[in-house]
Amino acid sequence: MAEIKYDIEIDLNNENSSQTKILKMVGTGKKVLEIGCATGYMTKVLKEEFGCRVTCVEINPSAAEKAKVYCDEMIVGDIEALNLGELLKPEEFDVILLADVLEHLKDPWGTLRKLHPFLKTDGYILASIPNVAHAGLILELLEGKFRYRPLGLLDDTHLRFFTGETIQGLFEESGYTVSVWDRVILGPDATEFEVDIGRYPEQVIDYLYATNPEAETYQFIVKAQKANRGVSAVDSRKIASAAGEPPRPAKSKYRELKELLDQRDRELQDALLQLQAIQSSLPFKLLARYRRWRERFLPEGTRRYHLYTLLVKAAHITLDEGPFNMLRRAWRYLRRYGLKNAAAPADYNRLYQIWIEKNEPKPQDFPRLQSEAESLPYKPLISIVMPVCNTDEVWLRAAIESVRRQIYPHWELCIADDGSTRPHIRKVLDEYQQRDSRIKVTYLTENQGISGASNAALALATGEFVGLLDHDDELAPWALLEVARLLNQNPDLDFIYSDEDKLEPDGRRSEPFFKPEFSPDLLMSMNYITHFSVFRRSLLSKTAGFRQGFEGSQDYDLILRVTEKTPKIAHIPKILYHWRKIPGSAAGSINAKGYAYRAAVEALAEALERRGVSGRVTMLVPGRYRVQYQVEGQPLVSIIIPTKDKVELLRRCVESIRQKTTYPNYEIIVVDNGSEEAATTRYLQGVANYSNCRVVSFDQPFNYARLNNFAVSQAAGEFLLFLNNDTEVLTPDWLEEMLGHAQRKEVGAVGVKLLFPNGKIQHGGVIVGLGGVAGHAFYGLPASDPGYMGLATVTRNCAAVTAASLMMRRAVFEEVGGFDEELDVAYNDVDLCLKIIQRGYYIVWTPHAVLYHHESASRGQHQPERNIRYFCAKWRDFLERGDPFYNPNLALDRSDFMVKV
Repeated sequence: MAEIKYDIEIDLNNENSSQTKILKMVGTGKKVLEIGCATGYMTKVLKEEFGCRVTCVEINPSAAEKAKVYCDEMIVGDIEALNLGELLKPEEFDVILLADVLEHLKDPWGTLRKLHPFLKTDGYILASIPNVAHAGLILELLEGKFRYRPLGLLDDTHLRFFTGETIQGLFEESGYTVSVWDRVILGPDATEFEVDIGRYPEQVIDYLYATNPEAETYQFIVKAQKANRGVSAVDSRKIASAAGEPPRPAKSKYRELKELLDQRDRELQDALLQLQAIQSSLPFKLLARYRRWRERFLPEGTRRYHLYTLLVKAAHITLDEGPFNMLRRAWRYLRRYGLKNAAAPADYNRLYQIWIEKNEPKPQDFPRLQSEAESLPYKPLISIVMPVCNTDEVWLRAAIESVRRQIYPHWELCIADDGSTRPHIRKVLDEYQQRDSRIKVTYLTENQGISGASNAALALATGEFVGLLDHDDELAPWALLEVARLLNQNPDLDFIYSDEDKLEPDGRRSEPFFKPEFSPDLLMSMNYITHFSVFRRSLLSKTAGFRQGFEGSQDYDLILRVTEKTPKIAHIPKILYHWRKIPGSAAGSINAKGYAYRAAVEALAEALERRGVSGRVTMLVPGRYRVQYQVEGQPLVSIIIPTKDKVELLRRCVESIRQKTTYPNYEIIVVDNGSEEAATTRYLQGVANYSNCRVVSFDQPFNYARLNNFAVSQAAGEFLLFLNNDTEVLTPDWLEEMLGHAQRKEVGAVGVKLLFPNGKIQHGGVIVGLGGVAGHAFYGLPASDPGYMGLATVTRNCAAVTAASLMMRRAVFEEVGGFDEELDVAYNDVDLCLKIIQRGYYIVWTPHAVLYHHESASRGQHQPERNIRYFCAKWRDFLERGDPFYNPNLALDRSDFMVKV
């Protein structure tokens, strides 16, 4: 039986999922025997969605322990070894389920015969079985590859391999008739095989698809009855053909793609003709002249262009907020930034080249830096660990030379060759080992994968600290010097990481990732740390190094385990690592190493288990993950909504909570701050009649902070949710999502993704210092836009979140003294969050709870000057240090994480 890799979330709307297909073929109200139930992810759906009675058989005791809460009876053991006659009744089951099981058995024929007596006369077996004749596997075989993987068609626990024909034979020889066939269809590029179908000759692809009608069948789904029901083997094939065999492709995907490209070429030609007609028109010629004039007199990146954009912005502010507010904001902006910062051009990478020129050492600086390195009082030896496997010679030499060029001289390079078959590898490594005594090499006789090779390289290390380098990447010349500088400032550090960028094949640097300080929730959402990582070697010894089975995400798994053992973590906000983009690398394409992302899901799931936290891990897109923390119990949540008139806003807010919210245990407290309209009074009287709603009056001049502090004194909940009356719930599980985070002892407050009604982001977390005081990340970005490095799509830590929708434990609210009533209108929520951070808690922003924020789209952003002065004086030190969750190399005059020059 297969080892349980990780839990699976079943989406019944995914019609191309084997689990969905099988579950829908089971039907409702059946008595089911599920063989190999794993952790019960299908069992749960059978019970809760289909109303079935389920008996499970599972070989893995830990998985069975999780699954038994869903099934009616659990049998723990090997299906091939169990005496089923002592455990089950004859003809007991309507359905016997074998989802991804038969390929793991030594004798699937014997097992099917063994199950025969326990199936009712009109019952049936449902099985999903991988297709070994899939095009991805065949194309890899053409290149001499047959590599077992943690998951997929060549799962390293598979003992048997089947095609459609051998599956038919398996069931017929075991006493069954296959009555229904279904398939999971996946092209080679959508699977775990590293196959680019365009690299193969057209004749090969055509032949493959012409001779193998199942070339894109990834899994077969079969339904089979007992053969003694009067259907012959010959008849069974006819039935199978008539009962759902989908049409076979008449031509290869390659042909279809070629025809599609030809069609697009024709459409492009038509578009070019239309474009030529437009370009010859008078309006276009006038527009082109204007653009040439603007490029000549207002080129992007100049002070003139910056002044022009400021004037346009000033005009908008004047129209929206009036001339006095415009003058105040302009004075504040000019005092902080002046006119020295050029407006950023659309091309991020072009601006990054300017940043490189302005911020990084030049070769003429190296002698001075070398003197500084020699004068450091603390000079730890840093071991660079580098596994190597069949690297192109040019990239291997570049990686080694990047270490040899280090300004800081106290290093050793520890290389493990992972059974490379290309002859130049040993030649290059031997050459460098002879040239530099600081280079150590070990040769593995057999390929052990990147985890095994990394551990072999780590065994060579003698340094106090260990840095990780991939065999085709490069370190900046000053990388180790920056690490040594930091260790001289704080020698107790256990783990250090830096910013990074990517190297294009032509050597040009691009796509810088300017990272936040240590952000545990962001780390659970993505491996944002990655490169350059430096660990205290004694700490790595305690964590047992890299683990087999996590290949592709072995560094992610290591970082998760290391950060559980030490709080002594620091970030160097400088680009110290260059990740090379070459075909087949994860830097070149997120789809290059699909197995890595599956390993990451497993690493995150195990991290939750180690930490004693209940939760579920799912992959959003490759490299981005969601952790859903399980709500413990059903604590009462007090939803506090301040209001004054504007009854339509309030009605929409309250009704969206009552109609959409799936979490049952909440109370709504509407705080009326002197409403005068009759319609509002009538609605508030109606709200007060709801069983879980109350209306309280706050008869004082508007002070948002004081109003909410008063409301908390009226609330009964263990958890407080501050909510604006102009919001509208969109995601039904919004309270579960927020509560899952708010219950964690390390979390002080939780905020959500707020959208304007036009679908653009209003709140993506608060950046303290943005615009001089504080502002919203990703403001105005389309809701579907992933944002800088995908940060708009993942749960992460922020310095603050808006109180338009903010949840926290009452105990934390009381610990920090609630809202500061000096901040009557603006920045009271930011102030509250900074007080929470001061107490050692984290602020969490989640994009998985989404609300509309209606009113703020039309009204101006009124921020009283007295609030701004008070906040800036109170938090002067924090503003000067900078937001720890926003890199100092990013601009503070815009919300899109643009690089600052």
